[in-house]
Amino acid sequence: MNRNLRAWVLVYSVLIAVVVVVGLIVASGPTRVDSAVMNAIEPSRSAGVTSVVSVLTDLFSPVLIPVWALCVAGFLLFRDRRVQRAVTVLAAVAAAAAVAEMIKLVVGRPRPPAADQLGAHEATLSYPSGHVTGTAALLLAVALVGIAGRSAARSATVAAALVVTVFVAWTRVYLGVHWLTDVSAGFVVGAATAALVVAFAPTVIAFVAERVAGRLPDRAGGWLAPMPSEEEHPTSGAHRRTVGTHR
Repeated sequence: MNRNLRAWVLVYSVLIAVVVVVGLIVASGPTRVDSAVMNAIEPSRSAGVTSVVSVLTDLFSPVLIPVWALCVAGFLLFRDRRVQRAVTVLAAVAAAAAVAEMIKLVVGRPRPPAADQLGAHEATLSYPSGHVTGTAALLLAVALVGIAGRSAARSATVAAALVVTVFVAWTRVYLGVHWLTDVSAGFVVGAATAALVVAFAPTVIAFVAERVAGRLPDRAGGWLAPMPSEEEHPTSGAHRRTVGTHR
């Protein structure tokens, strides 16, 4: 493992440790900030806003996030003729969900009181928010793999992914089904896991490709080839056809 990847693992480990420690601290009840935010939001609720928020929050539910991830992965497989970006997106979502579930079990924090909740009562474990974890993992992974290099377009895409995630986090607090600390933890877990998976994916796929080289037909082996960088491969149509064909 090179130095950069070790740094990624260290930073990720520290972030997850902080999330767990904070979770254990707040497990017994809401913090003052949690209560203050909930009390500030409740008077602003209205039937119209609630109906819109309910639809939007459902679009990023733990049930639909895997569906969106599979759709994105299918599109990337079709477009790239390689597995790297598709596998990265799926791995980011799956890993974030697994980490969040483990933290939920360790922390064991209950949901806000039923009196604070709008719509169907939710009684599953609250910390971290599954909605926010999945949204952050999916959108950030797509943003990071969607545009290579350090460009204004990539920065804008990442910023947009983070803004949408923050909005989803707000919907969960607005509906009274999560505390602010729940959604904040979900944001950290989802974003950090996505960043780690994106950093590691090329190395892991290259390792697998090296181990199975010679066991697969040339065409099948081409699916494990790394994605060409923009710097190394100009994006002319003729060159893309050449790069995309590994024989």
